[in-house]
Amino acid sequence: MPPETKPFDAYQRTQKAISSPRDVEYMAFTAMTRGLIEAQSSGEDVALRNKALHANRVLWGTLADDCGREDNTLPEATRAGIISLSIWVAQFTKDVIRSGGDLEPLIEINKMIMAGLSGRAAEPSPAI
Repeated sequence: MPPETKPFDAYQRTQKAISSPRDVEYMAFTAMTRGLIEAQSSGEDVALRNKALHANRVLWGTLADDCGREDNTLPEATRAGIISLSIWVAQFTKDVIRSGGDLEPLIEINKMIMAGLSGRAAEPSPAI
């Protein structure tokens, strides 16, 4: 391994050791939301738009799968809510891909989840 990658590898190991699952989820939502905002701003870049939409849908699908596991420790109502949102995200994403619609509802949902993960009130937040 080249020496210049060692500090980055050490950073990643340290981050994994000190990051809570909530922190990791927040970082994932931050990345997906940035991607959606960039895609929304790109206008006609269909490839960028579809890449961002797909990545966001995968994140939500992963959350839904995790919430469906018997060993998930979240309250049942929270798990059900996440699964319901995931279904909505999947359907809305499919509609947006077909129609070229606005990504803002997906961006706002993600921002609300980020606010909940950070412990802040769910208020409209500035661009990520």
